[in-house]
Amino acid sequence: MENRRALFRSSSILSHVEGSGPTAFAHKRITESTHLRGSGPDKCTSYFIEPVQWMEPALLGVTEGQLLCPKCTSKLGSFSWWGEQCSCGHWVTPAFQIHKSRVDEARTLSVGNFHTAKT
Repeated sequence: MENRRALFRSSSILSHVEGSGPTAFAHKRITESTHLRGSGPDKCTSYFIEPVQWMEPALLGVTEGQLLCPKCTSKLGSFSWWGEQCSCGHWVTPAFQIHKSRVDEARTLSVGNFHTAKT
């Protein structure tokens, strides 16, 4: 059995108003794949979260940088106190961005008085 570590709870995820999509990236080259991307929650490819305790060493004394897994040191995302643009086009400030493709979602289900983890 794999030994996993919880990185953040759903209560740490910050919601944001969906941006204007590809038009928000007009200053960059817009590719065909950008035009094909749909709208809605799948448009956002990252979670923007409140800073959590395991991030503290990375945040001390710097204004931006990478967020690495505290267990295996793989890159999970990035942070910037000035903000970052979400894939939907919305600017999030400050930004503690975790790429959805880099983490697994684990849900806790309550069954009577027992709690069962579902991954």
